[in-house]
Amino acid sequence: MRTTIHALGRVSLASPERVGAAAELLAVQCAEGRVVAVAGALSGVPDGLREAAARAVRGDYGFEAALAALEDRHFEVLRACLDVRRQSSALAGVRHEFNRIADVLAGVALLRELSARTLDLLLAHAEWLGGYIVCEALRERRPEARLLETREVVATDDRFGRARVDGAATRARVARWFSGPELAVVATGGVGAAPDGAPTMLGRGGARLTASHLAAALSADELVVWTDTDGIRTADPRHVPRSRAIDCLGHAEAMELMHFGGDFLDPPALIPAIRAGVPIRVRNALNPDFPGTLLVAACDDRRVFTGISSVDGVALLQLQGSGMIGVTGVAARFFAALAGAGVNVILITQASSEQSICAGIPAADAERARAATAEAFREELEGQLVDEVTVEAGLSIVGVVGERMRRTKGLAARIFGALGEAGVNIRAIAQGSSERNVSMVLAEADAERALLALHRELIERGEP
Repeated sequence: MRTTIHALGRVSLASPERVGAAAELLAVQCAEGRVVAVAGALSGVPDGLREAAARAVRGDYGFEAALAALEDRHFEVLRACLDVRRQSSALAGVRHEFNRIADVLAGVALLRELSARTLDLLLAHAEWLGGYIVCEALRERRPEARLLETREVVATDDRFGRARVDGAATRARVARWFSGPELAVVATGGVGAAPDGAPTMLGRGGARLTASHLAAALSADELVVWTDTDGIRTADPRHVPRSRAIDCLGHAEAMELMHFGGDFLDPPALIPAIRAGVPIRVRNALNPDFPGTLLVAACDDRRVFTGISSVDGVALLQLQGSGMIGVTGVAARFFAALAGAGVNVILITQASSEQSICAGIPAADAERARAATAEAFREELEGQLVDEVTVEAGLSIVGVVGERMRRTKGLAARIFGALGEAGVNIRAIAQGSSERNVSMVLAEADAERALLALHRELIERGEP
């Protein structure tokens, strides 16, 4: 029996019309085999609950009005998606859940305290509500549809806010839950359970991470990730209107593209399915007839260049000085300082002379990174063995990705020639040993011009 896991994105949960369309699509898919859909909270509801909780912790009972507005929104979706004869019991289920949320917020207001554990409890209610509503809408078309509260099967640690999944325990629980003939299941978002049973949130990309673990545990035939774009494109269409959807991507290429600018899929969330060998398809909920992009271990496509990606809001942190030459452990201290400051490194480059090492980092972290690096090399700075630690902001990273770039001659000439003709100056260059990605740091003001020039030369003109 074919098993397909569907990860419904925000666009599928944005309005009564979108929820109804998602339920209709799932019902059609049920004719082909087992369907498991992972549905998180309705779009915007987690932020609404966070705001209500912030009011409660201040002792502001205005949270009650905010909560009533959220409840009405859920009622609106149910009334639009359900036959009038089924509305009463479904509305009662939503009302019961909101009563529980109100009780939690009343406790927060009384204690003036909001722990990470309590916030996860609140957000888990929101995820349950989204899954419940999608399941009720699916039952209009498939009465046998069942609701799976994922805290029953997703085992985690107790790191509230971004819990880590215990893969082995989760696989065992999923196998037990799906031991029967369940053909239509809606699972509730990115929620797991700590060892003591308390609900835990899986953090950013949690619903997709849940779907990925379910796909792995069930050895699914396909994991479908629903977004608002026609799959993964050769470049960001906001900057490159002539970009096009990519039919097939190898996992390595996909991770490269998603890391630099295409991270709307949140690559770590897909790892369980990738490791289990489950094909992943990225499709557009607003254009469901389009086949989207298929992610598999390797594609037969003979293209050299796959896509051009970019990320804005980058700063370049540089440490340089003649006293670094031949000194062991400089890089280790440099990156340890950044790690200790909680700074994520996006790109690394070092001169072969060993006189300088620099890292591309989020611009928002630039001052913290500079201070941490200066402190780590304080003695060298005082002894003038290392020059001043510098930060250059207002930058972007543009990356050229392609599986067949490896061992293909003349690619650098085309890449840098296109940028030179476009009048784009490059601040730094990095290329991994895999040769799947050539990344360049340049001024943010030049990023769109660079993307257009590279896409025209490498993608639109075809093979070298």
